Amino acid sequence: MPQESPTYVNKGYFDLGISGLDWVHETNSDVVEVADLSYSKTGEGNVKIVIAVHRDEPIESVSQIRPDSRVTTEYPELTRKFFEHPNIPVQLFNSYGASEAKVPDLMDVVVDLTETGTTLRKNGLKIIGQIMESHTVVIANKASWADPVKRKENEEIRTLLFGVIDARHKVLLTMNVPTAAMEKTLLRFRQ
Repeated sequence: MPQESPTYVNKGYFDLGISGLDWVHETNSDVVEVADLSYSKTGEGNVKIVIAVHRDEPIESVSQIRPDSRVTTEYPELTRKFFEHPNIPVQLFNSYGASEAKVPDLMDVVVDLTETGTTLRKNGLKIIGQIMESHTVVIANKASWADPVKRKENEEIRTLLFGVIDARHKVLLTMNVPTAAMEKTLLRFRQ
């Protein structure tokens, strides 16, 4: 699970892992960010952790959230830290899915991950703030990264991953060609 990967890599259970930058921050994992992988569920690019309320709420910014509002989220640590700075006391409720469906009947505010905001809008919500942007990252355990042998192996894995990502927009053609016909075949492809 991407949510668990930073913790396991941080503790040294794994030398290398793949997770979202959001989960590295959520778990306070002290790891090395080896590479950014520019992909997500719907394509390339970043995702955002946003704050949203029901569209009928007369709230247009985070500073207008009422004290002691009920906030549902899969990111309790990031959310707690975020609301500490504007000093808005909120009640945090961990969510285990479908967070956006809980507002306004059960909750007042949702902190959720979004790529386009479509699901939030379909559920009658409006985005009023953003905690962070995130993307997929390759992470390494600090001790493993400091070990020259393990670091070399980790860098080779990174190279392989980027090879696959770069190849997404290319065509791979595999052929069985007799040696005698190789040059003639290659000439046709060069034209």
